[in-house]
Amino acid sequence: MEAQLELTKQKVDYSISHAQERALERYGLNLTQKDIFNIVSLIQSGENDKVVFMKRQSNYRTIWKINYRDQDLYAVYNNRHKVIATFLTEYMFNNPKNTLKEG
Repeated sequence: MEAQLELTKQKVDYSISHAQERALERYGLNLTQKDIFNIVSLIQSGENDKVVFMKRQSNYRTIWKINYRDQDLYAVYNNRHKVIATFLTEYMFNNPKNTLKEG
């Protein structure tokens, strides 16, 4: 059981790091771990003027549009681990099969 908890913690830590890298790469935002947790809290609070549910990607992943630091971000939220899995650009969200064409 303890090994499984450690594995889950490693997955969460990796997800946070990956999300931070994608936010910087795709939005030019240098997000701290606290920023990621704030975005998760916004998602968990439900739809409001800053957060809009966009679509369900799988049984445990949902995509949300979040206005954060005056930018609209497309966040993929992992419902199972309660963490941001990654950030997508608007183009990637609107063209999921053509994301490799984006420069």
